[in-house]
Amino acid sequence: MDIGNRLYFIRIVTQSEGEKSIFSAPVRILQAKDGPIFSYETYGGPTELSLRDGRLYMTRRGSSGFSCFFEQGAASEMDISLGNSSAKIPLRTHSLKILPSDDIFEAELEYDLLFDRTLTRFRLHLHIFLGGPMKIVYYGHSCFALQSGAGTSIVTDPYGDVGFHLPHITADAVTVSHGHYDHCNVGAVASKAIFDRAGDYDLSGMQLTAVKRWHDDAHGAKRGENLIFSYLIDGIRVVHLGDSGMCAEELPEGLSPDILFIPVGGHYTIDAEEAMRYIARLSPKIVIPMHYKVTGLTVDIEGVERFLDAAGKKYHVSHAGSELEILRENLPQNTKIIVMERINYAKRS
Repeated sequence: MDIGNRLYFIRIVTQSEGEKSIFSAPVRILQAKDGPIFSYETYGGPTELSLRDGRLYMTRRGSSGFSCFFEQGAASEMDISLGNSSAKIPLRTHSLKILPSDDIFEAELEYDLLFDRTLTRFRLHLHIFLGGPMKIVYYGHSCFALQSGAGTSIVTDPYGDVGFHLPHITADAVTVSHGHYDHCNVGAVASKAIFDRAGDYDLSGMQLTAVKRWHDDAHGAKRGENLIFSYLIDGIRVVHLGDSGMCAEELPEGLSPDILFIPVGGHYTIDAEEAMRYIARLSPKIVIPMHYKVTGLTVDIEGVERFLDAAGKKYHVSHAGSELEILRENLPQNTKIIVMERINYAKRS
């Protein structure tokens, strides 16, 4: 099996007791004499999946680990470890179907687990496929859609009436940096989750971290707090600064962005000069300016020109359309500024 350096994903759809959940994550494919081993990260730790001699083996390592196999019509056990304790749970496989597919692996599975005297039936659809690049769509102001190669999507800081309106967007989740009208119009997005508080989150293999900082240079005394969001998507670290207004020295430690969305319009946020200090401190691979004056915008901020004048003296500056596709292996070695255009809704439809 020749897989080169291409990025594959696993998607697991689980149904049980009328509930449905979907998990997806990048997957590594390990070579083995008796067939490939699919390795990926789950909420509980690193997990491996393999098919040998008509049996499907699954193993998760770590403090909450398990190991088991599934075989058509066979009874077996699931070995579970939680910290220093372990248990064996009866398991019966009702069906295991390896599906014909143009992708690398696809299967359907139905089994029962007898845990604490309760019998629960699970149905799983497993799909391992070649993913696409991470995709960025710019909706203007501070609003972007981020989509993983597996198709999971997040919309950042949806705006209300700023002189133009958002179209109706569908996404798996929305992140909100703060509660001002030009950043918190979650009603414009059809989604199942809203992240608007500091914390660590996981969304179908995407890892999110929100850190509380300030909307101004007086520790929030003027305009309140602001969340800085960090997203790990397909191995690419994306940082959205929201309406950051504090000085560069007050940035959280350990952001290390590959891609940085940075406000540059001043007045309510940092201006062009402070944005340059942010970039020098964070050393991102790609910088995408946001929150600046464009035709039709009614928010009282500067345009992008002063920032580009300063940035162009030190970094390569290029212009792109409203959509970008990025693979980790194609990230530039040196910092690059990319100016995106707000999406043309009419053309997109």
